[in-house]
Amino acid sequence: MRLNSLTLFGFKSFPARTKLSFTKGVIGIVGPNGCGKSNIVDAIRWVLGEQSPSMLRAKRMDDILYNGNNDGQTGLAEVRLVVENEGSFPPPGYENTPEIEIMRRIHKSGDTEYRINGKTCRLKDIHYLFMDTGVGTRAYSILDQGQVSAFIDMVPQDRRFLIEEVAGISRFRARRSEAERRMVQTKQNLERLEDLLVEVERQRKFLSRQAKRTRRYLKLRREQDQLDQALIAHVWFAESGRRTDLEKERDNLSADLSGVQAELSKNVADRERLELEVLEAEEALAVIRKGLADAEDSLQELREEASQHDKSLIKEENRLQSAEKTLMELDEKGAWIERGRERLKKDIETLKTEESSYLVEISDRENGIEESKAIRDQVRESLEAVKVELVDAAARHARLDSKRNGLKDRKDRLRHRLDQRRNELQGISGHVKDLEGDLKGQQEKVEETRAELDSLSHDGKALESAVSHLRSRLSATVGKRHEADSELASCRARLNALKTIDASGEGFSRATNKLLGSDVPTLGVLADFLEVEPGWEHLVEIALGHGIQALVVPDMEACDKAISFLKDQPSGRASLIIPGKEHSKAEETGDNTLLEFVRAGHPVNKVVADILVHWKVVPDLKTAFNIRNTDNKALFYITSDGEILTPWGELVFGDKDKASSGILARKAEVSGLTVRENELHESSMQIRIEEDEISKGLSEAETGLKEVNEKKGRISEDLAGHKKERDSLLREIEAERERSQRIDLEIEEAEEEILDVEVSLEGLEEAIEVAVSARIEAEGHIKGREDALRQQEQVLARRRKVLEEYRIKMARVQTQLQEREQELGRLADRKNQLFPFLRTSRRDGRV
Repeated sequence: MRLNSLTLFGFKSFPARTKLSFTKGVIGIVGPNGCGKSNIVDAIRWVLGEQSPSMLRAKRMDDILYNGNNDGQTGLAEVRLVVENEGSFPPPGYENTPEIEIMRRIHKSGDTEYRINGKTCRLKDIHYLFMDTGVGTRAYSILDQGQVSAFIDMVPQDRRFLIEEVAGISRFRARRSEAERRMVQTKQNLERLEDLLVEVERQRKFLSRQAKRTRRYLKLRREQDQLDQALIAHVWFAESGRRTDLEKERDNLSADLSGVQAELSKNVADRERLELEVLEAEEALAVIRKGLADAEDSLQELREEASQHDKSLIKEENRLQSAEKTLMELDEKGAWIERGRERLKKDIETLKTEESSYLVEISDRENGIEESKAIRDQVRESLEAVKVELVDAAARHARLDSKRNGLKDRKDRLRHRLDQRRNELQGISGHVKDLEGDLKGQQEKVEETRAELDSLSHDGKALESAVSHLRSRLSATVGKRHEADSELASCRARLNALKTIDASGEGFSRATNKLLGSDVPTLGVLADFLEVEPGWEHLVEIALGHGIQALVVPDMEACDKAISFLKDQPSGRASLIIPGKEHSKAEETGDNTLLEFVRAGHPVNKVVADILVHWKVVPDLKTAFNIRNTDNKALFYITSDGEILTPWGELVFGDKDKASSGILARKAEVSGLTVRENELHESSMQIRIEEDEISKGLSEAETGLKEVNEKKGRISEDLAGHKKERDSLLREIEAERERSQRIDLEIEEAEEEILDVEVSLEGLEEAIEVAVSARIEAEGHIKGREDALRQQEQVLARRRKVLEEYRIKMARVQTQLQEREQELGRLADRKNQLFPFLRTSRRDGRV
């Protein structure tokens, strides 16, 4: 790749669109400090995906936008980089593209766009595009000041990163990291899936129990519906009989009703006939009235027309006469207006003189009224003072009289209450005796109920102990069942997974799986015919090697067919075993061979024996070397760790987990898990039976406990009721005794209070006599003051009446004066209007 051109718009110090072309050779950009040379490098770094503002010599990313004067500010910054797509290793996907254009744009809002050749892309796509090319935001293609010395001082890890970038393997490292992240995520998803499977299994069991309960509920619901239907049928038959009796009664009433309706029909027919005659008469009368109305309408129209003609004639004659009369009246009114004006002026002068004299009189009368008001106010104040004395005396007399009456009433009430309290005290004594008898009976009932409740409490404690013991047993059994179910579910999950793996051909070669899935007749693989003692599967697989997955075919025809199939569909190598006709058991030629731990079924027993008889088990390689030197047979020596010493002296060792496919181990595990599954299933069933027995016993014990508790609750309620009634009687007796004591105190207080009232009454009688004398004296003073006030009010009324008469006269004069002035103004206006009209009329010759 070679840099071709760089276009900047709104980036830092480039407000206008600026394009820089880079030809072949060495290009240098020179200029004074501050002219923007470094901004070009920042633009290249930014368009390649730099995300750190500090690497662009800025505090924030939006600082790279041009920020000049107000007229030159831009709302976005854009940089376009064009590179020539040359070289031996073009980027994937751009092999036939001569030029690649990368564009990055940032808006003032902070939104950023990336494009490659005009198409929107991600920042990751730009990184992948320039990966392994040495071009990037932090790659070695851009060297800042002081960065050369930084390369020299690099630590080995940073230098390795630089070398990998130069070597072109950074792309694969990135992909590897991404693949590892996906693998970790997939592993986590698998773990979550296993958890979900366990949870779903638990929910399935719960829903299964719910389904059983639902079926039982539906069965009971159907029985309930049948019983409801039977009950409804019974009610229906009873109602049917009742309906029959009612229908008979209805028929009898219908017969009686028919007679009544016949008579009613006759009366209705007579009434309809009479109504018909009336309607016919009314129709005839309506016809006559309509003809009369039409005639009257015609006559009225003729009268109105004649009246219109008469009115028009009279109107024209009146207009003529009115015009002649108007002219004559206008002449007369002109003279009359002149005379009226002179008369009005004289009247106005006279009225003004009267108005002045009335003003003087009104002023004198107002002064007299003020003097009368002052005298009246003095008399009124004196009267009010005397009234206050009278009111005080009357109030004092009323208070004393009221107090006397109140004391008398209080004395009567006290005597009445005293009698009541004495009678009430006698009734309380008898009632207390009755209550004490009832209290004794209730106390006996409380003792009997308490004894019965104690007996039930003892029985309840025994049942509670039994229930608690059964619940603890049930809880332990449920825990054991959950553990067994969990272990059974785990065993089944593992067994199903192994069976699925076994069914998918895991561990077999591609050719073997294809032959097993074809129409070639086979008896199975060699591993299907082997039974290995636990713990020796791994060594047997090492000894048999690839032959563990050899296909067993019945004859040569099947062998030929298998060979032809693999030639037609190449899929790798496969092994075939054709059993011979000799079925005798192989002779064991030595001890401690792998053949001792393997039982092979027909027809591969001889083949397996021929192989495993040459494999001898030794404790370690040193023993193997010692035996090999003394043993004359060509044997394979194998240790328990899978280390092998061949007859020709080759030593094979390494990680035993990766030495073979593990087919026998898987089959052994499947067999063991199958046995374990059956054992766990039987254990789970036994635990469930035990759980059902405990649940049944617990249910019976809880039922008994519930009955005891219910009976206990009823007896407790009875006991509480007896106690409540006993306590109520005790409270009532105590209350009656307290009430008797209160009544005794009230009687004593009432007697003392009666004595105090009698003493107070004697003192009140004397005070009342004094108050009556004061009130009579005050009433005499008030009468004299009222007479004087009445005289002053009469004088003031007379003066006000005279003043009002003068005011009325003055108002009348002012009104007359105002009317004369208005009339004078109207006459002047009328004269001004009349003279032009007379001149016009005479000029036109109308007079």
